[in-house]
Amino acid sequence: MPAGLGARAQWTLAALQLLSWGSFFYAFTVLALPMERELGWSRPAIMMAMSLALVVAGLLAPFVGHAIDRGHGRRVMTAGSLLGAVMLCLWSVGSAKPFLYAAWTGLGAAQAMTFYDAGFAALTRRLGDGAPRAIMRMTLLGGFAGTVFIPLTGWLVDHMGWRDALMVLAAINLFVAAPLHWLVLAGDRADEGAADTVHAPRGAWMGALRQRAFWMLVTTFGTWSLAFGSLTFHLLPLFAERGLSDSMGIALLAAVGPLQIAGRIGLMLHRGEMPSRLLGRTLTAALVAALLLLLVAGANIWLIAAAIMLYGIANGMVTILRGIAVADYLGVAGFGRKSGMIGAINGFALALAPYVAGLLWSGGGYRLMLTGLAVAGAAGALAFWSLPRPASRAARG
Repeated sequence: MPAGLGARAQWTLAALQLLSWGSFFYAFTVLALPMERELGWSRPAIMMAMSLALVVAGLLAPFVGHAIDRGHGRRVMTAGSLLGAVMLCLWSVGSAKPFLYAAWTGLGAAQAMTFYDAGFAALTRRLGDGAPRAIMRMTLLGGFAGTVFIPLTGWLVDHMGWRDALMVLAAINLFVAAPLHWLVLAGDRADEGAADTVHAPRGAWMGALRQRAFWMLVTTFGTWSLAFGSLTFHLLPLFAERGLSDSMGIALLAAVGPLQIAGRIGLMLHRGEMPSRLLGRTLTAALVAALLLLLVAGANIWLIAAAIMLYGIANGMVTILRGIAVADYLGVAGFGRKSGMIGAINGFALALAPYVAGLLWSGGGYRLMLTGLAVAGAAGALAFWSLPRPASRAARG
């Protein structure tokens, strides 16, 4: 049987999400501009690196989840931090696009090995039915990644340049994240011996592909990723088009992070088992409502603020929902592989979202883009609302 995981270890794993997301994702938003200025590359060429990483992370997510299901979580997450450190170093010394793309291919693998899906799989394997509250802790601290690492990376760039800033981020992963992953997940042992323990996870996730619930969850979370990826890159231009000042637009966008954290804290304060069915129905409806509010708001700052509030709070909670809904509807056996397959589709949707949103905008402006996202969100909501009440996790394996 897998060893359990104490509260201190759970909080440490949560803090490691902050380090991983901060250095492998949010730092990019700060480093892209100084790279563009120094190297003279086009912005799309630089942004392509992040899209490449998201695609690689999506492709690898099911395999990473399966490895964690088999008891290799300690090795996988430690290796992810080490790989990320090496790729950050490669990024820092390169002056040609192949270096950047090679580094971000590796960083995509590091993302798959250290981000939420891997963390959720590790917690579920070690804690079983006790994982939901640990997942909430993980997403709570992970939600501070941008808040901490965007200004930290900016400070490093200002004081030592973008190349040395990357070396500092590499050192954080090499000397802090990797050793802590190794220490915290001590006792994680691979399933060896009995054939049923080795093959049960494979049978579980193969069975999930034949379940309607799996495809409904894929639809729900895939459409959510499409909306998230689109709004992340298009909210500021949308606000400017509506006549809002740059400072107001930035303030509204900056509010999304604290609102996400507020939503997660609200769930943390909830006592007892989280009702994933009610939570999912509420959040999917909130996303559609937020998109429709943005669609009709025009330049009305109060309607826009209400839409951002709904979106921010719901977006914070949906990460937790994904962690608990997979276990509730599909069972904990083979959780990592199941969650990884859903995460893979999410990754593709996230990578394509800015491009798809841009196409909609070019065809009919932000009104068409928001209409398209609202229709997609409604499809995701209908998919989740069509799910029956989940059986107990024990009954589902």
